[in-house]
Amino acid sequence: MQIDWKAELEQLKQVDLDLDNMGSWPRLVKAAFASMVAAFAAFLVYYFVISDQLTELEAERNTEVELRQAYEVKFGIAVNVEVYREQLKAIEQQFQSMLKQLPTRHETAALLDDMTFIGTANGLRFDKLEWQPEREQEIYIELPMELEVVGQYHQLGQFVSDVAGLSRIISLHDFQLKAVEDEEDMLSMHVQARTYRYKESEK
Repeated sequence: MQIDWKAELEQLKQVDLDLDNMGSWPRLVKAAFASMVAAFAAFLVYYFVISDQLTELEAERNTEVELRQAYEVKFGIAVNVEVYREQLKAIEQQFQSMLKQLPTRHETAALLDDMTFIGTANGLRFDKLEWQPEREQEIYIELPMELEVVGQYHQLGQFVSDVAGLSRIISLHDFQLKAVEDEEDMLSMHVQARTYRYKESEK
């Protein structure tokens, strides 16, 4: 059924748009009014219902992405758990091996004897060799030792090499070299040697 638009427009000029008598409105007016009401209702539904749900949906999607990433990480760990266990065992073995290289409380005094022996074996003269106050760290205790030795350049180099070869861990810091007055080819080396004691071994 076709609408006679000309007749509808002529009728519009004469119509009285009374809301209490909408049944008598022309079809074109009814259609326009119905479209406006439908659009307004759709806007209200979107603004008060759908927009909140869309925001919630977006948040759920983001949560899903985060959960997927967490799952992939955990899955990767679960698949390689045996490899990680083997690596952990290897690390623990290395750690125990390193602990064995740290002196215990009753062994620290013997380190002075070792240092003295190495120095004299290399023809060095000790002007100073003494322990400094202990420095307590989080899991270990640092034991600094002040050294001042006199000898020729190659003797000092061999001394440093022999100290590095000791079975106990000793690190050398703050090297100072200077020529000795009135002693040709002789150098004085001031250095701080540090060894470490593991706290747990003392409990």
